Amino acid sequence: MPCSYQAYLGGDHRLGEPNINPKKDLNDGRWHNVSLIQEGRLTKLKVDSVESSSIIRETYKDLNLDTIYVGGMKRATYSLYDVTGTRNFRGCLEDLTFRGKNLISGAKGELLGYNSVGKVSFKCEELDYRVVTMSNPNVGFRVTVKKLPADNDTFYASFRFRSHVEEGLLLFRSAVKVKLHLRLSAGSLLYDVTAPNGSKTVLRLGSDLDDGEWHNVNASVRGREVRLQVDGKTRTKPLNHSLLMQEFANRSRLKIFLGGFDDNRDFPGFVGCILNLQIDSQKIFLRNLKKSKHTNEDLKYACRLENRCQPNPCKNGGHCSQDWQRFYCDCARTQFEGDTCEISKYRPACEYYRAMGLKTSMRCLIDSVGDGNPYTALCNVTDDPKRTYTIINHNKMTKIRVSDANIIGTLYKHEITYSNSISMQQIIKLIENSKECRQHIRFHCFSSKLLNTPRGPSHAFWLSRDDKRQDYWGGAEPGSKKCACGMMEPTSCEGTAKFCNCDNKDSQWRVDEGYLTDKSTLPVTGLEFNKKSAKSDFTLGPLECWGTLKEKKNPKKSDPSIHMTRLKKACPKAGPSTPSSTRTASPTTSPTPSSTKGLCPNGREGECANSSSSSPGVTTLPVTGNVEETRQTTPRDQEISLDDSGGEISTIAIVMISAALVVIVLLSMKFALPRVIMCVRTHSKRGEYIVPPAGSSGYPARLLPLVTKRSSVRGRQLTQSGANGRYVDGNAAGGLKSYWV
Repeated sequence: MPCSYQAYLGGDHRLGEPNINPKKDLNDGRWHNVSLIQEGRLTKLKVDSVESSSIIRETYKDLNLDTIYVGGMKRATYSLYDVTGTRNFRGCLEDLTFRGKNLISGAKGELLGYNSVGKVSFKCEELDYRVVTMSNPNVGFRVTVKKLPADNDTFYASFRFRSHVEEGLLLFRSAVKVKLHLRLSAGSLLYDVTAPNGSKTVLRLGSDLDDGEWHNVNASVRGREVRLQVDGKTRTKPLNHSLLMQEFANRSRLKIFLGGFDDNRDFPGFVGCILNLQIDSQKIFLRNLKKSKHTNEDLKYACRLENRCQPNPCKNGGHCSQDWQRFYCDCARTQFEGDTCEISKYRPACEYYRAMGLKTSMRCLIDSVGDGNPYTALCNVTDDPKRTYTIINHNKMTKIRVSDANIIGTLYKHEITYSNSISMQQIIKLIENSKECRQHIRFHCFSSKLLNTPRGPSHAFWLSRDDKRQDYWGGAEPGSKKCACGMMEPTSCEGTAKFCNCDNKDSQWRVDEGYLTDKSTLPVTGLEFNKKSAKSDFTLGPLECWGTLKEKKNPKKSDPSIHMTRLKKACPKAGPSTPSSTRTASPTTSPTPSSTKGLCPNGREGECANSSSSSPGVTTLPVTGNVEETRQTTPRDQEISLDDSGGEISTIAIVMISAALVVIVLLSMKFALPRVIMCVRTHSKRGEYIVPPAGSSGYPARLLPLVTKRSSVRGRQLTQSGANGRYVDGNAAGGLKSYWV
């Protein structure tokens, strides 16, 4: 029987509204009173003396029930109503009334409209309810049974059990030389019989028996056969020792234990409930159980089994498992991590990846919302350790002519869309969690106005995230109806009475540009220009965000190898050897990606619009009145390459340079070294030069000068040092002559 009651009056059954948990054992073999009352949208559920209420949805105010199921449904019917994880009721029902009708009496009398499925007994027999709870592995009992005949050669045990722990010793029977174990192992029931000679017979049956449901067990040894039956499935094996059962005679000091009674056991004790235990022909009652020294609980017929995985504490599809102390969440098959799979494996901004070891700019998967659906963004790692940009591109990253759009009324309307893999919710969450965000906007005008300052109305608008028109320009304060040059005192715009350069409307090319920094309105979702601006053009840069408003939340595991594994999954090119020479140092430059394939979540490559793009960067220039007078035919900014392989010397080049150096050294040793040695061996005093004889082997006739400070002796031939320490003319051995220079 269930440990709590839930009523699902319409909607998703998993919502469980209302829910009753009386905080007492409802599966105690006793009768319980249950009532469910609906008054309009107010629903009251009462179990014994505990009551709960809830307001149901307006849609289900009138249930209009045409079919009522009592006790359960067929499997197909469960699927029809999208009900999972529920089994048919097992137990007794009486006095079940619905809208004044006794449904049990109607079914028993086989009245018209009542159908019974299967064999239904309308008599509730007295339940055999002998249950004992073992709440931890150290709780156990010794079972006392009547003495067996000396020639007894059989063993039989039957019971039901339920547990949420996959490992545990249920029953242990031993004599001097013979042992029998019934235990849970990895969710299966293991029955092993060890003979006096050490041989073992093992039977394994069932799976997922730690699901918290009741399971029927019959285990026996009869003659030379070992038999195990679990939930109606049977397995047998022959016994390996013919004299085995003789050891079970009373003279062998027979012992039977439940759970963790024996401190010298080889396995952890069972945690759960055992119901209606019977050994051989004897029913085991509480008086037959002797507590272990670690068992302090009062013995009573009650199953006090706590299910720590219901409701599932693991979020985002994590799998819950438990032992007798706590629950565990397996997040391996999800996009999340953490104790309860609550943290997305993909970080909410590029700042986090830099903290994990990202050293150079590249595309990474970002999950700003934390819902496990990442998008692709460019992470721009600068030389400033406090500034790492998260950059999101859009569909109009290049210079765009105003007339390249549909005209509606008097306005050209340009729609700005971001990658299909990025939802506006993700972008807004990134902006909200960042310290600063910005987007560069530039209007390159020719004989056309921008904001039509100071009189108005404006000739151009940009649209905020909620599609509201904004009539100020980049570099100006929100609501100021000015451009960047108009914010200075005095104004630096062309024309002293104007707040924008372009508002002069002369036949010259002028520029108004700057950053939009109001986080409450970013990102830009559209641009509108007066039809008179058809010859002008505009440039809108990517959305750039940096800094974090809240503390970086990472999983408790701080193992650097785990961080690197996560980093490589989110940014595949990242690694310890990633060069840092491609960092962008200037905070006024917004780099954009070169033409490389972007990242996409698994199976979503088709949704990533920015997975392959080639866009120019946007560089902010100082806003002054001196703007260029000629129209640019190419984007003003040079593309910044963020390929993490740029600037790196290839391995082949290093090998070739090393080989060349080795050759140079070898040639120097062959040709230059002998000449140096010869000069050293010629004992020339300071101020000499040496004249090697012409035609001598390996030496051309040329001067090797040595300088003297005495001009009076320059040009005179020097004597060479002889063996007796005096100077002699010439050198008979080498044929060398020395002169002053």
